[in-house]
Amino acid sequence: MTEFLPLIFVPLISGLLAVALVTYGHRRSLLVNPNERSSHSEPTPTSGGIAILVAYVAFLCWRYFAQAELNSEIIMLAGLGGLIGLLGLIDDQSPVAPHWRLLIHFVAAMVLVTELGLLPAIDYMGWSIENQAILTGLYILGLVWLINLFNFMDGIDGIASIEAVSVLFGIALLLWINNQTEYIHYLIVLAFSVAGFLVLNWAPAKIFMGDIGSGFLGFMLGGFALTTSASGAINIWSWVILLGVFITDSTVTLVRRALRREKIHQPHRSHGYQILARRWCSHARVTVAVLLVNVIWLLPLAGLSAYWPTFGFILAILAYLPLLFVIIKLGAGTTND
Repeated sequence: MTEFLPLIFVPLISGLLAVALVTYGHRRSLLVNPNERSSHSEPTPTSGGIAILVAYVAFLCWRYFAQAELNSEIIMLAGLGGLIGLLGLIDDQSPVAPHWRLLIHFVAAMVLVTELGLLPAIDYMGWSIENQAILTGLYILGLVWLINLFNFMDGIDGIASIEAVSVLFGIALLLWINNQTEYIHYLIVLAFSVAGFLVLNWAPAKIFMGDIGSGFLGFMLGGFALTTSASGAINIWSWVILLGVFITDSTVTLVRRALRREKIHQPHRSHGYQILARRWCSHARVTVAVLLVNVIWLLPLAGLSAYWPTFGFILAILAYLPLLFVIIKLGAGTTND
């Protein structure tokens, strides 16, 4: 019975903290005011990711003290994720220079990747990257990119929250199907931490997660992708497939803006999801569309990748092709109109 306690109390803690942060934000005028680059029209409290982080850390503390059980990799992952979250909180209050943010991101990613030990090989088209030095570099770059793309994609109500919830539940389901139970509890509780916050983050959002939330979630998702694949519980391509919407939109947008010689670190609203939100005049419809794509299209392909890891690369290409077509067709990275 005690195993189910977090599923009750974690979202409750997260939701109540989010309510308190909304009240505190309005009382102290700690609001994000809309501007020409914003996708919202009302001053809104930010840094709601505190609720997600605190709720999850509370679960880890309960698991350690009440059950004397906590995976050492999870301690490291949560500690580094908390560092990234703290950096995000500071950035929410007073912007940190991009080069300092990236430096800390790289340090945290390097610590995690190097401490994991033997890294999982990357198989593609009958070939395999097994050299640990090359894998270390690739995984560090991938983790840093995931931290930042999660921040880039947190631009309309609920989208980053729904992405985290659907990916975490999706991977947990695949692990359960494959009878790999070691990480399931940690994934599900993180999903419930986000779900409690999502109640107030849903359109029209009463609070934003801020850099503390997007940075923490980006790092945790990337960290779980590495730890679960390194342990052999699931193929890395299953994670890559399930994260397809965020990876595709952010990467295409960044590349196109760089080719247009725009300052890629400056705020903008040229992501595909932002363009679609303006066309549909709705944040909620776009967020639901992302959820449906994840559940109906990407999750089955991620499941096939978990079952047939040899075909993971091919399945990833199959998953990404229609996403690339839609994102490019929308004009991602080419317009702020």
